[in-house]
Amino acid sequence: MSQQEVRPMVRRGAVGLVIVVGLSVVGCGDRAEPEFTLCGNLQTAGNLPSAREACAKAVAADATSKAGQAAAQKLAEIDQTLKKREEQAALEAKAKAEAAAKQAERDAKCDRWTTFCAGLGPNGSVERFKSKASCVSSVDELRTMGIVCKPCESGCG
Repeated sequence: MSQQEVRPMVRRGAVGLVIVVGLSVVGCGDRAEPEFTLCGNLQTAGNLPSAREACAKAVAADATSKAGQAAAQKLAEIDQTLKKREEQAALEAKAKAEAAAKQAERDAKCDRWTTFCAGLGPNGSVERFKSKASCVSSVDELRTMGIVCKPCESGCG
C-alpha cells in the first residue's frame, strides 16, 4: 500500500476514534447530579420531605458517583433532622395532652362558673353555674337564640 492509500484510512480511523471517545465522555456524566442539586435546593427551602425524595432518587440514579455519594450523606442528614422533628412533635403533643388533662381535672373540681351574655337585660347579664358543663350547654343554647355570650370562665383561679 502506498502512503496515499493509507492516509484516508488513518483519517477515517481517527474520526471514528474521536466519535467513540466523544460519546464515551458524554455518557460519563454524573446521572445523580440533577436530583442531588434539586435535593439541595429543596433542603435550603425547608421542604425536607421533598428534599429527601430527591436525594433518594439521586442515590438510586448512581450511588457510586460523586453526587450520588454526597446525596447519600445528605439523605442521612435529612433523615436525622426529620426524626428529631417527629420526636419533638411527639413530646409537644404529649405535654399538651397532659396540660389539657390537668386543666380538665381542675375544671371538674370547680363549682363556680360564669359568663356574660349581651342581650339579657338592658345591659347584659352575668350568668352563674355550678359546673363547666352546665355553663357551656347554657351558653350554646343562648347562642342558638342569637344571644352573644362570652366563653365560660372558672371562678376557682
